[in-house]
Amino acid sequence: MRLLARGLSSWKGKRIIGKQMDFSHDALRGLSDFMTNETSLQMGARDLHVDIFEKEKKIRVVVELPGVNEENITLDLNEYTLSISANGTNSSYYKCVELPRSCESVVGRICNNGILEVTLI
Repeated sequence: MRLLARGLSSWKGKRIIGKQMDFSHDALRGLSDFMTNETSLQMGARDLHVDIFEKEKKIRVVVELPGVNEENITLDLNEYTLSISANGTNSSYYKCVELPRSCESVVGRICNNGILEVTLI
């Protein structure tokens, strides 16, 4: 975790934790929308912890992928969604992350000690 903190220390953009919901309205419908639109988890794959940071024109997605090498990670960007799939030594992972705005391309990616950082524009 120390490497993650050191790597993001210069990244002082806005941190996006999750989708804001107004619970005074239909809370169950809002929760359902949150669970189906924000992320999807493939059956048999482990859930991933994801942080999203936004700075100027860039978005950085940081994902914990324990036991995964960079060559075993596949990214698929489709405007507002980043799909991440990876195979580790004992686990497989899959996550669709809804982005706060449309992105055109992946401009950087690095995986170090099971932490994947993806930079999008």
